[in-house]
Amino acid sequence: LNYYKDAVRISGYSTTDDGSSQVSVLSRPSGKSIYLQRREYAKSVNKKMSKPQYRVEHLFTCDLDGNDLRSLEDCVDRLKLLDGMGDVWGQNMLLEVRGLNLLLLDTETKEELEKMALSDILEIKSVLGAGAFKSLLILSVKLGRKKSTTTVFMFQCEDVGVRSHPQEGINVAAVEAKNTKKKKKGKEDTDYYSPLQVIHHCPGHLPPTIVAPLLTPQCIHLLSEEASTDEDQLWQTLGDAWSIPSTSWPGKDIPIYTLVFSDGWKPDEVSAEPAHSEPVSRREKQRRMCAKSDFTSRNPRELSISKGETVQLLDTTKQWWKVRNSSGEEGYVPNNVFRCQLL
Repeated sequence: LNYYKDAVRISGYSTTDDGSSQVSVLSRPSGKSIYLQRREYAKSVNKKMSKPQYRVEHLFTCDLDGNDLRSLEDCVDRLKLLDGMGDVWGQNMLLEVRGLNLLLLDTETKEELEKMALSDILEIKSVLGAGAFKSLLILSVKLGRKKSTTTVFMFQCEDVGVRSHPQEGINVAAVEAKNTKKKKKGKEDTDYYSPLQVIHHCPGHLPPTIVAPLLTPQCIHLLSEEASTDEDQLWQTLGDAWSIPSTSWPGKDIPIYTLVFSDGWKPDEVSAEPAHSEPVSRREKQRRMCAKSDFTSRNPRELSISKGETVQLLDTTKQWWKVRNSSGEEGYVPNNVFRCQLL
């Protein structure tokens, strides 16, 4: 009964009019009233959908410096190293796509913590099972006016099953933002021409005379899969050396290819004899270090070592070094364990 009273009140009728109160209470709202309510409801839903939000935990932010941090994988390794040291300080927040921007918001006050243009997002990646982190969402972004530095943001999603939704939502918005940015700039003249058309500027008899270097089967397959109809027709006119892979080339008299740059410089020939190197014992000695502190492995890929123990370094390209102990056991150890001079 209260529902009908509210409906009648919205439609403009009174429930207390003399002689018609009984009829008014039982009257249904007008079609126009229902339509207006539905329209307002649709507006509120669309407004909510236009600002998708995702609850995440921000774990770490770093810049790709070209040294220790060159890729997203290096950043994940750094995060795992910090987690092993207990130095990860996380913060719950909201990721919100608003217009052409991605915002980081405080979960309670909705205060804006960070703002980045969707068109500046270079890569979005999800990683499962990165050490103690079940589901990582990683964004690489060009920040600042000069856009000279790539900044990497790492988040943990609350639910592994939900991690794909932020990635897909941000991906779609970022692509749309970049397309909008390209439309504003307009196409350059070079966009209207196929790159292969530049070959028409050379004499027609020249391409068939080029035999070395022969193309690999993988290269032939790539060209056949990616070339357009016009490009394929042009490709077929270049001669056999452009379409027959090196593994199927008839005969053994293939000219030796020597790389020569436009300024005349060419690299030294590769000799079959190995270059003179220092004694093996000296090299191995330089590749050994002693541990500053103890480290206990937490999985089969890591190696436990003791303070003062000397190990052989096998791979030092990342934050976790691969080493071999005196017993011949190999595994990974964080590089901050080693602080002694090379022996």
